[in-house]
Amino acid sequence: MDEPDLGKPDLTALHELAESKYRAWHWKRLRPKLGRRIRELKLQKLSGIGRACYSIRIYRELLERAVRKRIGFYPAIAHESRHSEMLAKLRLDEFQQLIMTSVGYAAATLKDHITMDNRAAGDVPESALPSQNHYRQLEA
Repeated sequence: MDEPDLGKPDLTALHELAESKYRAWHWKRLRPKLGRRIRELKLQKLSGIGRACYSIRIYRELLERAVRKRIGFYPAIAHESRHSEMLAKLRLDEFQQLIMTSVGYAAATLKDHITMDNRAAGDVPESALPSQNHYRQLEA
């Protein structure tokens, strides 16, 4: 029976380390910026459609930045740990699925935010709000 290699951390621990570094960056850098930009947007005299369009732009910009940063942590941890198995196709596919799931959740959150904002303002019929295609484009 093979003995575990105690000199190398397991892939799960390395993946969790990369995610931990990403979450720390996300909460310290990205979340405050997103909150500030959405608050600034609410102070502008825009219609529900205007707020929705600008919200989508803000989310797109910050989601792209978040995904790039998240992807950057993963190979950095693989390189630092000298654990190239993290970069195997199967692992990268799993990582990609995790990222796309989180982007999907962000798009759903944005849609809920826009819908609630519009209901509160009551200035635009819901049928005039961005369609599901806008959120799919955001996810892409």
